[in-house]
Amino acid sequence: MAPERIKGESQNELSTYTLSSDVWSLGLSIIEIALGQSPYPPETYENVFAQLTAIINGSPPEMPEGYSKIAHDFVEHYLQKEPE
Repeated sequence: MAPERIKGESQNELSTYTLSSDVWSLGLSIIEIALGQSPYPPETYENVFAQLTAIINGSPPEMPEGYSKIAHDFVEHYLQKEPE
């Protein structure tokens, strides 16, 4: 889930679900495919609230080593915490 959705923030005063949420999800999906597992694996957190807190307050995950700078930059642009 995108950070702005977890925090309940809205860009358009109608919904927290916007195109920005899809962009974040695509970035996470690319990392998950590259890693072969979730970038936020539930077994590394005490509970779901710790996992959500990591998404909101932690640094976004990064592409693993072995991928090109272009791939790293591409995903980095998708995982901006500020949806604007």
